[in-house]
Amino acid sequence: MISQRHAEQLKNARLSRWSKAPSRQDRFWMSVKKGGPEECWIWKKSLDVGGYGVFWVGDKHMKAHRYSWQLVHGPVDPTLCLDHLCRVRSCVNPAHLEPVTNRINVLRGVSIVAKVASSDKCMKGHSLSDDNCRITPKGHRLCRICEKERKYKYYRDHPDMKIKIAEWRSRWKERNKY
Repeated sequence: MISQRHAEQLKNARLSRWSKAPSRQDRFWMSVKKGGPEECWIWKKSLDVGGYGVFWVGDKHMKAHRYSWQLVHGPVDPTLCLDHLCRVRSCVNPAHLEPVTNRINVLRGVSIVAKVASSDKCMKGHSLSDDNCRITPKGHRLCRICEKERKYKYYRDHPDMKIKIAEWRSRWKERNKY
């Protein structure tokens, strides 16, 4: 059996332990290996599959770099991504982050999409200048020279298709006369 005095000491110990619990911000910054203002601040705790830091806020987890940005600058517009200017995914230094659209974030990266979008030549080396480039309705750039070569090879290998297309065009023109 516990004495009255001992029970009171246990109760006070529990209360003091909970009252000294670190705040969410303190808990966050304890998980960061800080360097100078220009250096990367590396997240020391758990990382997701992509290498970004993960921080638990209540019953939800959020990206550590987004939480860092919110602590310093306020909430991020949900339509924007935070681009790591330093290219280190586990960095949570707010000075290394910039809110941008997803398109800009992808084009700034090192993915295949970014490389193709930034290139000024097609796969065969033709220049993608304004007069040699056709933009599709989906926004893709096509080289006119390569497109002409593809059509030439296709019609060479399928001579009956050229006749069918000519018939379809003439029927379409008849139906769509003004």
